[in-house]
Amino acid sequence: MIFYEESESLIPERKLVLGDIVWYVLKKWRVLLVFILLFAVLLGGVKYRQDYKIANTPVVTQSLLDVKNSLSKDDLLLVEQLVILNNRIDYRNEYRSNSIMMNIDPFDEKTVTLQYFIDNENDEKSSDLIFAYRNYVLNGKLGKDVVENLNLDTKPEYITELFQFESSDESSFSVVIRHSDEDECTAIADEVKNLLNQYKTIVESKVGEHQLNILSDDKSTVVDDELDQIQRDDQTYVESLKISLSGLRSSLTDTTTTVLNNWDEILRLEAEGDEKAEQEENQVAQPTHALVSIDGKYVLMGGLIGFFFATALLVLIYILSGKLRNKEELNDLQVINLGSVSLKKYRKGLGGCVDKMLDRAKRVGCKMLSKEQQILYLVSNIQLACERASIHKVCIVSTEKCDNEELLNILKSELEKVSIELIYCSDVNYSSEALVSLSQCGNAIIMEEQQKSYYKEIRNEIGLCKENKINILGSILVEN
Repeated sequence: MIFYEESESLIPERKLVLGDIVWYVLKKWRVLLVFILLFAVLLGGVKYRQDYKIANTPVVTQSLLDVKNSLSKDDLLLVEQLVILNNRIDYRNEYRSNSIMMNIDPFDEKTVTLQYFIDNENDEKSSDLIFAYRNYVLNGKLGKDVVENLNLDTKPEYITELFQFESSDESSFSVVIRHSDEDECTAIADEVKNLLNQYKTIVESKVGEHQLNILSDDKSTVVDDELDQIQRDDQTYVESLKISLSGLRSSLTDTTTTVLNNWDEILRLEAEGDEKAEQEENQVAQPTHALVSIDGKYVLMGGLIGFFFATALLVLIYILSGKLRNKEELNDLQVINLGSVSLKKYRKGLGGCVDKMLDRAKRVGCKMLSKEQQILYLVSNIQLACERASIHKVCIVSTEKCDNEELLNILKSELEKVSIELIYCSDVNYSSEALVSLSQCGNAIIMEEQQKSYYKEIRNEIGLCKENKINILGSILVEN
């Protein structure tokens, strides 16, 4: 950067104009709207959640913790034994209901037996190969793969139960698949064959190379005495649990029954450390399910907080940004104002209408000029300034590159009609070539954009012109 040093005493003090701050904030109405909605939703949502939680918290008319603590050791042990028995019965009933194996008719069991032979040159690896396949079939991995590949709506462990692995020597083994449905049994068996063939690659990488040959694929309907016994034993076990449960229940009192029926709630209260329940004699009432409405006051309060927060943020940005605020700041730099022009393009729709209304409101009491009228006014002022200085060539300089070439082209064409040559140089603070071009011309017009050009760089730009004895005819402010 080409820096121009200026005495601190000569640097004009920047002034804050309340009106400019207000209009700056109002023009950022989209930012205000976002913060208003955001804070309204946040504060209203937090209040709604609190009200909903309070309204739907179970009303305790007697502390279950106090009831439990009032039990003797024997009564508490009785309740714990009943809870354990109930859990075991529920687990066994769920298992018997969902398990495919437990729902097979042992006297009409459909099976597919896959007989395999392992061709292995290294006999020392034979037992390891058999173990690898046994482990894959029975440890649950095969069952999980079958469920995923066939998209079965069941747990992998229920599929694993259907498999039996048999091996009479170290060179062959068989996998038996059981099911109550012949088609499903066949489908699972086909997938098992595919998966075993795929698993062979993994076994080879970990144990050793071998050939896995299927010898037979036999389908049959059998009577499974072993499965019949397993089902009978499970039924007997559940019946014994029910008998034990019935015997223990006969010893329950009203107090122990209350504790037993609310055991899960007691565990929750203990985990949360909730020991503030009110003391009365009745048991827990049913939790309420109240409907909660959104509190409009908190929504409004959130909107106001968002508005003031966004306003404070925008004011802070306005003060600290260091950008050119208004044409009065150019006047403070002792540069004649040749006029201003607004190049703002309004968006379509409601947003554009609001922007246009704000601009009209800002200019209440002042005549509104069209864009063409503003440019012609600038041309006239530039022409008069050039005639007073008796020059026919002038350079427009700016700290920021002008994005509107249309404006420069119109100014250039209009001034050519009155025999004035116009050139444009940007970034004279950073470009030595631009500074040389400006020096050769010898005459400058400062053109800066409101809320885009930096005040400090404009001051440095003017200082460079003065230092290089460049005549500054005036300034143009591009408004937004």
